[in-house]
Amino acid sequence: SFTTTAVVIVTDCKTAQDMAANAAVKEAFRKAFASKFAFLATKDVAVNLTVIGTNCARRLNDETRILSSSPGIQANYKATLPLGTAASSSSITMPSATDFQTA
Repeated sequence: SFTTTAVVIVTDCKTAQDMAANAAVKEAFRKAFASKFAFLATKDVAVNLTVIGTNCARRLNDETRILSSSPGIQANYKATLPLGTAASSSSITMPSATDFQTA
């Protein structure tokens, strides 16, 4: 098995929170990741979605709101290779942002 992490930045914290709580989004992340590797099926991939940037706004003295960190989703993946499958580190590449886009 191997683990890796991907971060997807979104427009706001509400979007990030909604995505992290949505089972369909989690499944889409699993499918997108598994599709990058010929030797992985979706069932072989586990993902934990975590909201990042949850302190998106903070108050300044003048009551102006500013972003303290970019809101997004951190996807922590664990992929388990099927028994008898050989893969080298050169066959494992990070998905790009376009791998997570949908039509």
